[in-house]
Amino acid sequence: MKVPKLRRHKTRNKPYVRINGKQKYLAGKYTEKGADREALRSYAEFTVNFQKVVEPSSVMTVKDCYDKWVAFETDKYSNDRLAKKRLIRCSHRQVYRQLTPYFDRTFEEVSVADFECIRQAIAARGYAIGTLKDYWTQLTKLIKFSVARGLANPEVLVRMKVLPIINRQEYPDTTPRKTRDAVTNEQLSQTLPHLTDTVGTIIMLCLGTGGRPQEICDMRWQDIDKTKAIWEYRPEFHKGTWRESDRVIFLSEPMQRLLIQYEDNRLDPSNEYIFTGSESWALHNAKRYNYTPEECYATRPDNVTGRIDSRRVYQQIQRVCKRENIEPWTPYQCRHFFAEQMLAKLSERFVDNNGSDTLAIEAVSSMLGHKNVDITTVYAKRNERLGRDLLIETNIDIAAG
Repeated sequence: MKVPKLRRHKTRNKPYVRINGKQKYLAGKYTEKGADREALRSYAEFTVNFQKVVEPSSVMTVKDCYDKWVAFETDKYSNDRLAKKRLIRCSHRQVYRQLTPYFDRTFEEVSVADFECIRQAIAARGYAIGTLKDYWTQLTKLIKFSVARGLANPEVLVRMKVLPIINRQEYPDTTPRKTRDAVTNEQLSQTLPHLTDTVGTIIMLCLGTGGRPQEICDMRWQDIDKTKAIWEYRPEFHKGTWRESDRVIFLSEPMQRLLIQYEDNRLDPSNEYIFTGSESWALHNAKRYNYTPEECYATRPDNVTGRIDSRRVYQQIQRVCKRENIEPWTPYQCRHFFAEQMLAKLSERFVDNNGSDTLAIEAVSSMLGHKNVDITTVYAKRNERLGRDLLIETNIDIAAG
């Protein structure tokens, strides 16, 4: 890569170089008469450091690049959420599994055919097309990391871009995307009596608010605005946190009463999180061994403190479904239940008002936390009753010609 040339900012008389379309200012002055000694010295230092970074090292193997990338990612997400770190570790393991045959080579020795073999190996494991894209994205991050730090040649990225687009036509071994239906009333009536109060309350809130399971698990009183008739819960972390988007979950009066009732019966009201793993553990064992919740809570293990994770909610539901011979379902299906109920109400309003109510669909999208209204249509199902009603109301009459 060519070393950027020294430039002059005409207004500020400052020396700078342009890297990837951005200006990097250097020390010293650069006037119409030329650059002073300090500016030339800082540019010389920049040139030396730039060449060290850009020129790829021939001794760096794929294994060396992978180790440096994992260390960088681990440090980057050291203060992040547990769920995020778990997801990153899973991606690292997948990249490690696919790159193991190439660890003793450099990236310059990995050909286009090798990259295609890596893709085929991931697809052959029976993953969905979205999972294949996610794992390939992690591998791309590793390559970009290595290129940016001079551990690999930029030509490696060109080889990756030669590969075809990831879709079902190119990789038929991938499994089709699973459609997630809403949980049924029958499943709920059979499962809820066997859940602990903590998990049962979380499920009821998912059903009544449309919040994602982890958003409900992270609920704290300090994040809830109770000054309005409809409470507003703003999660500290949510799916769109990385893009700095706002997320509001509305709590209706029944949901407010449910929260207040649960708070009055809590075993540890001093904890900032409303739903904690220790309380769920104590309630579960009290129901299982016929002890009082207070006795179980006093003997709780140290590894169940803090807020409850959505994985625990999922695991408890799966255990109950298996033990009671109930059709398995997941907490996320409660979100689909809420969406379908809201969209069904929207359909009724559409018919009653004899026209489209775009504000209503935007309201449902807002409650679900969707950035784009088009995403909300994923939760919609074909409404044959609405179609018949619209056809009757339209009553198209074509005069015989």
